Amino acid sequence: MVLYKPMITSDKDLPKLLGTPAKQVKWAKKLVIERLGITAKHVYNPPMQGMFSKTIFVTLKDDSEMVIQLGTEALDVDTFTTARGALGAYVTDSSALIDEELESVGAWAYTFTLMPGKAWCLGVAGQGPEGRITINKLLGHVFRRAISPVTVMMLLGTKLDHI
Repeated sequence: MVLYKPMITSDKDLPKLLGTPAKQVKWAKKLVIERLGITAKHVYNPPMQGMFSKTIFVTLKDDSEMVIQLGTEALDVDTFTTARGALGAYVTDSSALIDEELESVGAWAYTFTLMPGKAWCLGVAGQGPEGRITINKLLGHVFRRAISPVTVMMLLGTKLDHI
């Protein structure tokens, strides 16, 4: 029994239906028009990030931008809604782009609002431990907004009970 899906480090890690950049662009355009009723003006397939999905940037006919992620496991988009409720604009809007053909080969598609900036792994690249410390401090400040003192005490109490 496999408990986790391997990271997607190349296009070959995706099902054959999505196994090339051209196929991914074709699917992104298809999903945007069929599921969202919007025409894609430009689709950009950025370099592989090496995480658990393949990212595609889409510029729509109205010049707005979105992200489509193609992955090999289903996501619970409700967690994004909950996180956005606690953290606000630090968390992207998300929705599932349900497609039976993709799901039949073990692939799922999602859309997210495009967030400004860099992926954290690119932001700390080449900066050593100091770069990671800076990023982690910034994340700590953001997450602090979502956690009440009561929640912290409950978490600490639970953790201390297990020590």
